[in-house]
Amino acid sequence: MAYTPTPISFDVWGTPRTINSTDLITDLDDAVNDIIQDDPQALVPFINGQLSKLPAYLTYELEAMSSYFEDNTSRLSKAWATGTEPEGAGTYSSREWAEQSKEDADKAYKASVALTSVVGRNLLINGGFDIWQRGDTFNISSGYTADRWFILNSSAGTTIERVDADTDFSTNYALSISGDANGSDYLSIHAKVEDWKAIQGRFVTFSAKITKSPHKEIWVRFRQIDATGATLWESPEMPFGNTALGGTLKYHVTLSIPPLATFSPLGDSNFSVVIYPNRNMKGSPVVFGEAQLEISPHPTLFKQEQIADTLSQCERYYEITQAFPLDYNSGVKNMIDLPFRAVKRKIPTITTEANITWTTNYTNTYRCSLYNPTDTPNLIYADAEIY
Repeated sequence: MAYTPTPISFDVWGTPRTINSTDLITDLDDAVNDIIQDDPQALVPFINGQLSKLPAYLTYELEAMSSYFEDNTSRLSKAWATGTEPEGAGTYSSREWAEQSKEDADKAYKASVALTSVVGRNLLINGGFDIWQRGDTFNISSGYTADRWFILNSSAGTTIERVDADTDFSTNYALSISGDANGSDYLSIHAKVEDWKAIQGRFVTFSAKITKSPHKEIWVRFRQIDATGATLWESPEMPFGNTALGGTLKYHVTLSIPPLATFSPLGDSNFSVVIYPNRNMKGSPVVFGEAQLEISPHPTLFKQEQIADTLSQCERYYEITQAFPLDYNSGVKNMIDLPFRAVKRKIPTITTEANITWTTNYTNTYRCSLYNPTDTPNLIYADAEIY
């Protein structure tokens, strides 16, 4: 009497595959791998076709589950009332039958949840490069540029800047890198993910849309760092796309991330995507957009967030805000009281405009208070980034 998930047929290259919710994900993975090997251009139409079936299939299966349990609840109630076993229960007692039915229901529910998670969320914040609180042009050796995007750079001639995305991108802006870096210089871009525990033991895919001229090399690696800043694991450098190709194309890399026996989820521990665009940088710039990291063995369409939502997420790490100076105690002491717009992930470091000093009254994750500034600063910066 155990519940059996309703089979559904998916046609792949004219051959029907009859599967149920418990093995749908595995079967689709196999089908996608076949398509990638045989005809990569057919991949997107295939995925869109399969995903279009999921809502109707989920409704059909949930209705079947409801009918199944309504019927068997009635039979089970009768069995308890009469002291007889429900028909078809075999050697189960009534209680064992009920427990088995509950276990089957749990399995079916979890399978349905898995179906709705085929398309994973983007683990990167500001993957569309919409938010640039620190400015829009940078020539620095180390630091954040676009929000949540950190660089290390050894070439003084390298410029990173915000550019308007062209019609090949679905976003408004992109990140551009230009300069004279070559094989002897070092340039890396880091996107750091805080909720890295969810990535352990899973397939993850990083994808981005890139505009470049032919023969410019780009490499990517994944890295896991603990709360002390030590590297626990890193992948080899992986070529990102086809070096010989130019123009605007979407590239991706996929890797199975090993589970770690020990790690600390506190402090600045993170999972980093590290991009190395420093090979042969001379000439036309390299433009990055639509960056996405997802728990999936395959890339999916870029998921664009509302800009206000992205800004709110970015401000959990870094916020620039207006000061509110208050005079009190007959003008002897000036105080700046600042409630943050977003609660920070840790107690932030507070800085103000150049040449202004102050005494800190207190700072926590949701506000700060300063007094006796040498001048009234216009802007205050609260930094709770991962470094």
